[in-house]
Amino acid sequence: MKSQHDRILKHLRRKTLTRAQAMDELGIANVTARIAELRQAGHDIRDRWKAAANRYGDATKYKVYYLA
Repeated sequence: MKSQHDRILKHLRRKTLTRAQAMDELGIANVTARIAELRQAGHDIRDRWKAAANRYGDATKYKVYYLA
């Protein structure tokens, strides 16, 4: 069985990751904590904020994680 760390790293090797994707695609509820643990383990995971509109049309921002 793969750990949440393994699933995140596999995903990040192919593309970026958001909190919503982590929940929907990887089954990881607290991706922020897992990213912090991976960074402490030496993985160069970076993030940037992305602006968008939510389903109600309101402006919002969310983080996009990626491997450097």
